[in-house]
Amino acid sequence: MIQHLIHKFSLPLCRLLPVMLLLSCALVSQVCAQSSLISVGLGPSLVPDRPGYADSTASVDPGHWHLELGGSLVPDQDATMTGLVRYGLAHGWELRLMSPTLTHVYPYEGADGVEITPDMAVGGTQFGAKWAIRWARLEWSVVSMVGLPLAGVEKAFTPDALFSLGTQISHSLNRRLSAGLALKYALHDGFIYGQDVAYGEALTHLFGMVGALTWSEVGYSLFTQAGAELFGEVITPLIGGGTTIRLTRGSQIDLSLDAPLTSEGVTARYMAGLTLSW
Repeated sequence: MIQHLIHKFSLPLCRLLPVMLLLSCALVSQVCAQSSLISVGLGPSLVPDRPGYADSTASVDPGHWHLELGGSLVPDQDATMTGLVRYGLAHGWELRLMSPTLTHVYPYEGADGVEITPDMAVGGTQFGAKWAIRWARLEWSVVSMVGLPLAGVEKAFTPDALFSLGTQISHSLNRRLSAGLALKYALHDGFIYGQDVAYGEALTHLFGMVGALTWSEVGYSLFTQAGAELFGEVITPLIGGGTTIRLTRGSQIDLSLDAPLTSEGVTARYMAGLTLSW
């Protein structure tokens, strides 16, 4: 009964997810604007890992938390929702827990002309840590994540990595402009049907390298990025850009566009997110 209800309501809900996320961001923005402007008072620093390809080169302050929510939309193709919780363990160290990625693929027409409505796809949870350090105008961080098994669903798909290791370096060119480079490795699984996720099927390696330029001002920033990923035997060039808007000292929204260059041309993916720190 529960699985039937999930299947019945997943399609309209997933179509509304990006809109709901943007409306939530707008509501938070209005509330925060009425309550307080960005200040330089006491409080935890805000160092989101959203929305670029690379994670930030800073860790969460010791004893404080980050909650990062995001959604993406490829029109007439798919929509996703993700969540990340980060906790500052010590200076330069943090623990990380990523929620299962929910992926909805829009209905499509099969070879026999019959419309197919895929089930909601659920990715695996990931747990890991980040180490960050700074030398003068150079910042460097390393993130390692391990996938946790997912069970109890009718169908599961793990777009998240079973294991991933990433490093990112950022160099301040001046007070506003910085350049960064991100390198990533991940071990992915494929489609898995059944009641449990049996890791070890269709394992595929992913390698990625992306460079970025970021222009930062008080209250907002702009970034552009370009690079490529090698997934199995397929190379996908990546380009994109976006902006972040600071609401208060402890909150931020982000809007961005990612445009992978596939054999079918450019596929635009629209993304939005909200980050809270306390």
